[in-house]
Amino acid sequence: MPQPVIPDLKNDLLDVAWFVRPHGQDDPCCGELSAAEARALATAAAGDCRTIQDIAGSLGVTRSGATRVVDRLEKRDLAVRCCSTLDRRCTCVELTDRGRAALVDAARCFDALLETVLAPLATADRERIETSLATLADLVRRHRQERTPS
Repeated sequence: MPQPVIPDLKNDLLDVAWFVRPHGQDDPCCGELSAAEARALATAAAGDCRTIQDIAGSLGVTRSGATRVVDRLEKRDLAVRCCSTLDRRCTCVELTDRGRAALVDAARCFDALLETVLAPLATADRERIETSLATLADLVRRHRQERTPS
């Protein structure tokens, strides 16, 4: 088996992802939001008419998987489906007032969590981490797009 290029990178990334993800109902940050639900809310909030397909793309799941996430959000009055004003064939997902509040609360808490974790670092170190993570995230998004059939 080949040796990893950067030893322990996978485990380090998994540790970080586990720490910063919403942890469900007992999480003081995200309340009752799962990571997928928080991402779906953020995607729906990012534009005028975000479809199930848009949400599926942001989550890296099928439309069926995204539909189940949106179903859960609707049941909890965090999002609603509605017809597009531009194309009646399209169904959009929009946040309710409660969904917008949940997204704002989750973002505020997540920002505070990151601030606490990164506080011991010098500004230059924080900037290097930010740049490196942005580059890694961009590479992952491009890789996912290359693998996604058109």
